Amino acid sequence: MAPPAGDLGARGRLAGAPLPFAPAALTATLTAVPQHGRPTAIEVLLPAVPGWLAHAAVHGPADAGELAAATWPLDGVVQSLPLRPVAAGQHRFALHLVGDGCEVRGAAEFLVAPPTSMLVVAADELAAAPLRAQGLAVEVQAALPDDLGGFSAVLLTQPLPPAAQQRLVALVEDGLGLFVLAPAFGEPGTPLRDVLPLQPAAVPPPAATAAGTGPGGPPRDPPPERPPAEPPTQPPAEPPAPTTPETKEVDKRLVALALVVDRSGSMGSLVHGRSKMSYAKASALRTAAALGPGDEVAVVTFGNKGFGRVELPRTDASDLARVRAGVERLAHGAEQTFLLAGLRVAAEELRGSKADAFTSPEFFREAELMTRDGGGRFLTLDDAGLVPQLVTAEVTQSLAAAGRRPRDDSAPGSDGPAGTPAEPPPDEPPQPPPPRVPPVDAAPAELPVVALVTSPLLGDEPAAGWPSLGAARAGTARLDAEVLLAAGAAGWPLLAFGNHGLGRVGAFAADLFGADAVAFRQEPGFPARLAQWLTHTQPPLRTPPQPLVWSSLAVSPERPTPAVAAAFARLSSGVVHMPTNPAASPEPDEPPRQLLVGTATPWLPGWLAVVGLCLLALAERRAARRVA
Repeated sequence: MAPPAGDLGARGRLAGAPLPFAPAALTATLTAVPQHGRPTAIEVLLPAVPGWLAHAAVHGPADAGELAAATWPLDGVVQSLPLRPVAAGQHRFALHLVGDGCEVRGAAEFLVAPPTSMLVVAADELAAAPLRAQGLAVEVQAALPDDLGGFSAVLLTQPLPPAAQQRLVALVEDGLGLFVLAPAFGEPGTPLRDVLPLQPAAVPPPAATAAGTGPGGPPRDPPPERPPAEPPTQPPAEPPAPTTPETKEVDKRLVALALVVDRSGSMGSLVHGRSKMSYAKASALRTAAALGPGDEVAVVTFGNKGFGRVELPRTDASDLARVRAGVERLAHGAEQTFLLAGLRVAAEELRGSKADAFTSPEFFREAELMTRDGGGRFLTLDDAGLVPQLVTAEVTQSLAAAGRRPRDDSAPGSDGPAGTPAEPPPDEPPQPPPPRVPPVDAAPAELPVVALVTSPLLGDEPAAGWPSLGAARAGTARLDAEVLLAAGAAGWPLLAFGNHGLGRVGAFAADLFGADAVAFRQEPGFPARLAQWLTHTQPPLRTPPQPLVWSSLAVSPERPTPAVAAAFARLSSGVVHMPTNPAASPEPDEPPRQLLVGTATPWLPGWLAVVGLCLLALAERRAARRVA
């Protein structure tokens, strides 16, 4: 028999006001498998309760303090707590809800997996130090190893040969993470350019030459052979009268000069506030200014063993715009100092020159001996500020040997009659005077850096703003790239990420470990940001979200849940008495306050009266029939 509908006539009393939500309905979920050094998040579903607040926090192993924390209002939405564990092991998630004189506390445990190893391709340990400071497992290699199976991401700081680039691109397509710095962008047309989210601006090549496949650029056509001398048919003329050096026009010769420049990391060290490479650039520009039409200048750099490189092919020195474009390509990187490859490339570059060969055979023999030993003609200087003056003096001597004088009268050594060479500096010069300031266009400029978006990959902006850079690689970003930082007044994309196949690629358009980024590296948040950028390229862990199981869930002071209050109301016939203060029970003599949720009219007497009236009417009807 079904229970009757309506009031049972009972009364009840609750110890306090019920909670506005059920604590067991609170849920927390990890969005990805937690791993040391990799970003994840904890999503918390909170009820909609005005006036209540929730504080969430994550503690590391051995209660090492809060690793992440956030405070939210209870507005009925899913809140996310970003997290990047900095250690492996057991972690604890705590949730604290406060409101209406009550507290609800919950706790859950989860395990963080150890990190996977990452590869840094560099000539030294400088790039690995900030990553290790963040607890990442890092291995440093001077070249790309044959087996990359044990690595989840690669930080590339220096150029790779095309074959190694092709192998790396194939692994990125299969899911390997890659973060590339500007010195490793490679040349146009190389495989690595296809995966970069940034597209570096092209440097206009000289019109007379094109890129070649040899170690020093395109092969040169051999100079035309001179026709054989015909026997004279007339007696020789009288020899000309001797002339002074100022009027010896017929003895002037063309000059072809190749500057061999070190591009190793030491060229990024600062001297008098400027990098050594900036002095080398100034020297190259002054060299071109001292030469004249018909003279040729080339710039060759050396670094790792066997990698001499032509930065400026043999070019007419009067074409200053083309010379300046070639000189601006000079940049130091994380390379070693092998001079022999640079000398060989420079010799190949000068081989096709039409300039007269006036160097003595003795010099060639001595240079060959020194080159064979891996050396050359060195002038030791303790102060890089003297490099422009030294190179200018060498140019002046070369011109004087050809019966010439510098075209630019402002160049040192241009005073006095031609043919009077400046004295070379001694092997160990005395304390030099303050060096001349290089031209402004050859000195590193300060490029401002700005954030384009708000992203966990950037963290909080430094209090003093983003540090500036001495130089950055101009360029554009792909349409599908995620650009986070920009540099310079033109807004060149500086930090960007993009996808290639199954892998993710990040790029930074500057040398983070050179002299141009000293201020950037000295910013306290740099190690954490670099670790974030590299780990962001790692392949995702393809696992479903992991719900956290509450190890404890307590209410203080004790309050009934909404389900308990509803059940108690049904049992108490709809009348529930609550105290004035929800935290305390009412006094015995306090009149109860009633919350009516139903009627309190008894049902049994009414039904008995109706049944009795019906029976009486039936009896009267039967009696009337009998009388009739």
